[in-house]
Order: sequence, then structure tokens, then C-alpha cells
Amino acid sequence: RRVIQTPLGRTVHVRWQSPEGKELTTEAVEYTGADLKRFTLKQKQISEWGTAEVRGQKIHFTWHKMENGKEKVETGEEDMREDTVIVEQMIELLRARWETLVKGDDVNVNFVVLSRRESVGFKIFKDKEIDYKGTPAVVMKMKPQNIFIALFVNPLYLTFARDGDHRILEV
Repeated sequence: RRVIQTPLGRTVHVRWQSPEGKELTTEAVEYTGADLKRFTLKQKQISEWGTAEVRGQKIHFTWHKMENGKEKVETGEEDMREDTVIVEQMIELLRARWETLVKGDDVNVNFVVLSRRESVGFKIFKDKEIDYKGTPAVVMKMKPQNIFIALFVNPLYLTFARDGDHRILEV
């Protein structure tokens, strides 16, 4: 993870690698102040890439993929909502809403799924408290709000340290 500060905001670069060190995926996230401006995802292992760009009150999606040796470009747009997030923002969002979550209330987000050219609604809530290798921890459950999407997408469990900075322990 590399962060570049500019007078108007910052850009965050993330590279995901295989255990052998092969680059699989890269992400670049541009912020103006604290607001998301542009998110670019390149999935090198499948030769697909796309962007989500906020312009005014809309978020515009573009996804590129190869079909039969030719590049296919698909687009979409939707209203930009306050609760729209990308992967890079998720952990900080949960830390910011920590008190809400630990008292048992839900946090709803619209998670950007670039390959679908849309955001998908998820509900996040406290699943349980556990001891994680000697550390008091809280397990948060993230599941799709749409019942049809929930048939195909399993819930995601995120384990955080209960105390201190609520560091992520396991996904």
C-alpha cells in the first residue's frame, strides 16, 4: 500500500500478489479531500479492468474485458449515495461506526462491484464476541441485503480486536 498526498487530496495504490510474488490485482483510489473521486481496479489474472468515477451526484462505471479476442467495454451509472464504499474504505468505515455496531445496530452500505457496474447493498452487524488467539475480539458479519444476491454470495465475516484501534485480525 502506497499513499501519495497532493494539495487537493491523496491517491492510494494497492498491489495484491500471489504467494509466489506474481502481481494479480492492482487498485488505485483517488480522493479529493476525504471524498472518493475515482477507483481503478485491474485484475491481471483474468485481463479485466474497470473504473468507478464520481462526477457530481452520480457514480459512473466502466468495465473492460476480452471476449473472443476483442475488447468489450460495458458501462453503467447510478446515484452516488453517502453510504457507497469501496474495499479501501471498508475497514475505516467499520471503525468509524464501531459504537453503533457493538451495541447491536446494523450499518448499511452500498459496496461498489466494478465488474457488475453497480453498487450492491450490504448489511453489516455484530455476529458475536470471541477470544481470538488470546485477544478479545468482535466478529462482524457482512451480508447482501437483496435476497436473490444472497442466494449466490455468502456472508463475509470480519474479525476485529475489540479494544484499542480495532485492528483487523481475520477476514
